[in-house]
Amino acid sequence: MSDYTFAFILFVIDPVNAYLGIPYASPPVNAYRFMPPVAPLPWGGTRLAVALPPACPQKFPDISNRTKVLQTMTLQRYQLIQKLIPNLANQSEDCLYLNVYVPTVPSGEEIRPGKFAIVLIIHGESWDWGSGNEFDGGALASLGNHIVVTFNFRLGILGFLKTSNQQSNFGLLDVIAALHWVRENGDSFGGDRNRICLLGYRTGAVIANLLLVAQIAKGLFHRSLLIGGSVLSPWALQRRPEDIASQVSAHLGCVGRLPLSHPESDLAPCLRRKHLSDLLNFVPDSPRFLPPFAPFVDNILIRNPKSMMEGELSEQFLRSQILFMFTTSEGVHELSSAELKNGFESDHRDRILRTLVRNVFTFHQQEIFSIVRNEYTDWERPILHPIPLKDSTVEALSDCLVVGPALQVALIHSRRKGKTYVLHFSHVHTSKMDSDHSPYKVRSLEGDIVPYVMGLPVTNNVPALGGQHYVSPWSSLANFSKQDSVVSETLVHYISNFIKSGTPSQSRNLHGSVAISTHSIYYFRFRTMTSSRPPNLCLASH
Repeated sequence: MSDYTFAFILFVIDPVNAYLGIPYASPPVNAYRFMPPVAPLPWGGTRLAVALPPACPQKFPDISNRTKVLQTMTLQRYQLIQKLIPNLANQSEDCLYLNVYVPTVPSGEEIRPGKFAIVLIIHGESWDWGSGNEFDGGALASLGNHIVVTFNFRLGILGFLKTSNQQSNFGLLDVIAALHWVRENGDSFGGDRNRICLLGYRTGAVIANLLLVAQIAKGLFHRSLLIGGSVLSPWALQRRPEDIASQVSAHLGCVGRLPLSHPESDLAPCLRRKHLSDLLNFVPDSPRFLPPFAPFVDNILIRNPKSMMEGELSEQFLRSQILFMFTTSEGVHELSSAELKNGFESDHRDRILRTLVRNVFTFHQQEIFSIVRNEYTDWERPILHPIPLKDSTVEALSDCLVVGPALQVALIHSRRKGKTYVLHFSHVHTSKMDSDHSPYKVRSLEGDIVPYVMGLPVTNNVPALGGQHYVSPWSSLANFSKQDSVVSETLVHYISNFIKSGTPSQSRNLHGSVAISTHSIYYFRFRTMTSSRPPNLCLASH
């Protein structure tokens, strides 16, 4: 990195320098489509690092008909996608870039290598869409006094299609390439290559978890912060990548003489000749709760994740500190807007749970369904009303899809003497507490934690980058209160301690308010993980 020079922007959120659109790999176009990432070419002179890079090609859900869309998703998720689409409209296959947010130092003081810890944010929400551009790292870098790096990686069919038995999981390889770049060049920004932390949200948390056990990433980072996801979640991996590849090859006319199972079969040469829109417009069939595109076990990068975490070769997994974070209702967006608002009867609840069990579990499906239904039924109520039935269904979905698998990973890590922490974020935005616009106004929902992690309530979404700023798409709320600011600053303090030292430690007293509330709705529930029994049957059955 010493051979490169940059022009930078001074943030309104002073003092942070932002270097935007730095290539960490060559453009994956033409012959490099469906290929592992290649190192970028150096440049001469000064490269302007003042504009956010294009997002990788992606296909959003069709939300043109609002009424129809709300029959399949919650209002909050609809609003998230609605806000993301304009921000990610600039797309290109030439998308492997990263953004670096660096705290400034007092005038006259030189930034020396090793001064700042580094956190690499792996964006998430879907295997099919998203971008590092969603995250303005200025507030987190300033409040935490460490470097924040965001980046793009290939998604959907371009990132996670199994094209052959030799080379695949290209999106995961992109993440590893970005991690190599950070380790090799972070010291030029004052970063410490011995204090690198991965922070992943949802699908990004799955990738961070995978890198904890992947031999190819050994020694590249030192700790991980997983928000709302883990490698044991049912939606974390493709289960039958060959079936998806067969659908793609048949639809796009790439059926060759050799079957896909043949060692020398390779779809990539044919797919490189296809127009990008043809690739993106194809939507493969996939059961509910399971992804059509995602990382998959290839026995090269990825083997059986649970066996890898429990095996003798999991040195990186055992040595790294891990902080798991989740909200109260992680499965809420599996319901429609009407289901969330009005609830439903027991037969509808049973259909949802049967679909979950049928698609997630292979054996003993009837027994598992009976256990889950029994565990998440309030037997003290003589009559099961629609709203309590909906609430218990959301709890079951949350436990089975997110919380239970994450706690299972945490238990494996702690039982093997790893330093493991779990944080439950249950703070509710003050406007939700005071209004009736949200049917879940007293619960923290999937995604609610993101703006607080990024420090946005502290700055109250102050514009930066001349209008190219991040406004939280995870919330329809325009403003944050003083209470929200205190919660965010406290959470960022925990996170920054973990990024720097691997231990969240006790938070300081902020603005005269105690960091951990003792009333009925806690800001956070935070503890060191022990090797106790998993607290729910959904986890035990998985």
